[in-house]
Amino acid sequence: MNGDRKIIEESPRISRDIAVKVANIEKWRQWREEQDMIAQAQCRPLPGPAGKAFTTGNIKAGSKTVYRVVPAHFAILQALDSPLLKMIESATTKKQVETDFKPLEQWEVCYTFTEDVESVYGLLEKDGVKAIRSAAKKAVGLKWDAASVNLVLMAVLEQVKRHIQTTVKLATEMKDEGEVSFFQEQPE
Repeated sequence: MNGDRKIIEESPRISRDIAVKVANIEKWRQWREEQDMIAQAQCRPLPGPAGKAFTTGNIKAGSKTVYRVVPAHFAILQALDSPLLKMIESATTKKQVETDFKPLEQWEVCYTFTEDVESVYGLLEKDGVKAIRSAAKKAVGLKWDAASVNLVLMAVLEQVKRHIQTTVKLATEMKDEGEVSFFQEQPE
């Protein structure tokens, strides 16, 4: 009899505990459904050229992966005073500039685009340009064959081309739709 009385007295507390657990389970279920919907939306490719430019991302070049261009790549290339930047500028200003890549510069470009950009940028911030040059020499110059270097350089140029085409296309669309007015033709 005493056991029954105890159960009856604790019944509201037990019910409240169960209700809290059920509510927590319901919140978790809703959160999980939202996460599933977000994951599904992120897995769907973007339509048209934007989908190709932003979702395909990396390019395989033999056994190497060339990562898509992000702003940190330009900061690294600028710090290295890379001829690749001169080539990009030449292409965007319609001036033909002869660019000649020395072997170390080729290795730097290969290293910059085949390594994790966060680690390369971190190396630049922490130890400077000399550290990147040394890492490129060790990782690429002393280990890769010439064919791999050339193949990766071609893939890097393709990534840069995709980046520029996407940027120009988006800028043109924004200008045409009146969203921005500061994109202008470069004088010749």
